[in-house]
Amino acid sequence: KARATSPGPDFGWTQGSASMRKLLKGVLHTAAPNEIVLPWARKNNKELDRLGRPTRATKADWLCQHIANEPYRDYLRAELDVALALISLLDTAQHVDEFPEFADGYDMIVLRAELAVRHILTLWMMTSGH
Repeated sequence: KARATSPGPDFGWTQGSASMRKLLKGVLHTAAPNEIVLPWARKNNKELDRLGRPTRATKADWLCQHIANEPYRDYLRAELDVALALISLLDTAQHVDEFPEFADGYDMIVLRAELAVRHILTLWMMTSGH
């Protein structure tokens, strides 16, 4: 957040989005590590990437699997879909020089990233018994 608001030759939001992207991906991969998710993914015929690792969507499914209340599980899974879309948006923001919609909506994007991190960490704590 701090980098996104500081002036400089590079767009602040470009630097801020790189950090946000790294944070989201890191939290997801820490909460749902490949070596733990992979056996579950194979057993449940979930999607793997071209290298045979669980996709981010599969990791989201794994994180939500133990939520007993179906409407709440569906809600959290939808929230994780937003987080995955946000990662894709941040990937795009890394490779363009002008992205006025992104820059104009940056405050909301940051809020969604914060919410995504909270959801992932909450699910991780539920899954790992913390």
